[in-house]
Amino acid sequence: MIEPTDPYLAAVRAGEPLHGGLLVHRWPELDVKVVNNTGETVLLHEALLDVTSSEPDLRALPFLTCDETDIVLFNGGWGPLREATVTYSLFDTPDAPDPLAGPYVLRTPEVRSRERHSWSVEDKLSPFAFHGASRLLPRHEVAVRGVLAFTHTGADGAVVHSSNPFTGRLVPRRSTSTIPRIGSYLGPGQKYSTALASVGTGYQVSVPLSQVVQAGEADRFSVTIASDRSAFHSFSLVLRYNDGQELVVADRIHLALFLSVTQERHAPLLVHPGLAVRPQPRTQPQPRRRWWQRFRRT
Repeated sequence: MIEPTDPYLAAVRAGEPLHGGLLVHRWPELDVKVVNNTGETVLLHEALLDVTSSEPDLRALPFLTCDETDIVLFNGGWGPLREATVTYSLFDTPDAPDPLAGPYVLRTPEVRSRERHSWSVEDKLSPFAFHGASRLLPRHEVAVRGVLAFTHTGADGAVVHSSNPFTGRLVPRRSTSTIPRIGSYLGPGQKYSTALASVGTGYQVSVPLSQVVQAGEADRFSVTIASDRSAFHSFSLVLRYNDGQELVVADRIHLALFLSVTQERHAPLLVHPGLAVRPQPRTQPQPRRRWWQRFRRT
């Protein structure tokens, strides 16, 4: 199975502490190397992806953020995040051994894909707006530590129970401070690209190639694979060369292609598998008027 490589995604799925966020999105690439052991020149003119199945990946992807006096849960996956429970305590500093208060529990039955759920904890923070009993020095931050637990649909379609510890910072009083997210990818020659549908069975995708491999030499190229959302793909890779001859490069490839809903702008608009167009911006920038083109006041 070819899996996505992103530290935040790996931490979520491994039950590790949430920190940072998703890195810059990159589509997976098939790195193909061929050696011509014949005595004649080989012209590679097509790579054929014979797709057995494409199924959507409905696993949830939680992001926790601290927004002043709120704790916010966002679902960046393609399936619902259910039975979410945030158990947290308040601390003077992130590494303080003893809590100021807590534990407290926050719950919500479901956060659907692209949805955001916010809990206000201002009432829990108000007693700690100042340092100590003198109430003279305002406290700018209170550390929060806890565990996020939730259920969602796993890769095999079964219900999965997951949990991740987290650390963050809250502001006891409303301010304009910016609080970071809790917890909150022989060198190849030619590069080709194609797109697979997130749902489908028994279809083929052709990738036109233009590669010449001289007798006794080797060549390398890559094929970038995109899709309209996260999905599991199973396919074989066949190279066609010269006059209708074929070479099976990989009899079975299992690809777990990942695309968060927060990065959906990178998704191609599929006309059909293999043929895609780049998404257009929703609004077109207006050209700036020169001084002689501006409207005159009347």
